[in-house]
Amino acid sequence: MKKLLLVLPFVAMSYIAPALAQEDFMSRIPPEGSVILNLSASEREDVAQDMLTATLRYQVTDTNPKSIQGKINAKMGDAIAIAKTYDAVKTSTGAYNVYETYLPTKKDEARKKVWKGQQTVMLKSKDTKAMLELVTKMQEMGLAMSNLSYMVSPDKAQIVNDELLTSALKKLQQRAKTAADALGKTNVQFLEINADGGGYMPRPQPMMRMDMAMAESAPMKQAVAEPGESEMTMSVNARILLKD
Repeated sequence: MKKLLLVLPFVAMSYIAPALAQEDFMSRIPPEGSVILNLSASEREDVAQDMLTATLRYQVTDTNPKSIQGKINAKMGDAIAIAKTYDAVKTSTGAYNVYETYLPTKKDEARKKVWKGQQTVMLKSKDTKAMLELVTKMQEMGLAMSNLSYMVSPDKAQIVNDELLTSALKKLQQRAKTAADALGKTNVQFLEINADGGGYMPRPQPMMRMDMAMAESAPMKQAVAEPGESEMTMSVNARILLKD
C-alpha cells in the first residue's frame, strides 16, 4: 500500500499536464468563422532640438594627493558659485576621481610616480545664450570641455511621443479595417496592443574644435552651438480578432 500511495500522485500529475497543454492549445484557436491577425504600424518625426547640454571637467596633476583635492575643491567651488547666478541653467556635479599613476619615461629611467585628479560639472538649459555665456566663463577659469550638444528636452519628447502614439494607433485601426474588409469580416476586436517608443536619435552635427595654436593669454572666444533635429519613432503591435 505504501508503494501504491507513492505512485498515484505521479500518475495523476501525468494526466494533468497533457490536459493543461491541450487546454492552452485550444484557447489559441479562434472561434469558428473568425480570424486572429497580427498587425503593426509605426510613425516617425524629425523633432527640433531645444535643450543644450554641456559637460566640463577640471583636471590636476601633482605629487601630493591632498594638494590635488584642495585645488579641485577650490576650482569647482568657484565654478558652481558662478553657475548659480544663471537661473536658466541647471547645474550638477559628476564624478570626482583622484588616483595614482606614473609619468612616461625614457628607456632605463626610473618611473616617476604622480597623482591625478578630476571632477566634472554638467549643465543644461533651453536658454542657449545663457548656457554659452556660462560655458565660456568656465573655460576661462580652466575647465576643459568634454561635451557640448543639443537634445530634445524631456517635456517636449513626452508631448511628441503622445502625438506619435495617437497617430500610430489610428493607422493600426485603419489597417485592421482594411484587413477585415479584405477577408469579408464585419467585426474587429483588439485582443492585445503593445507600444514601443524607440526614443530618439540625434542627427549628426559637424564637430568643432578650438585652435590649439592660440596663445593661452589670448581672450577666450565664446563657445558656439547650433541645434539640429532628432528622429523620434513610435511602433505599435496588435493581436486582432476578426469576426463575421
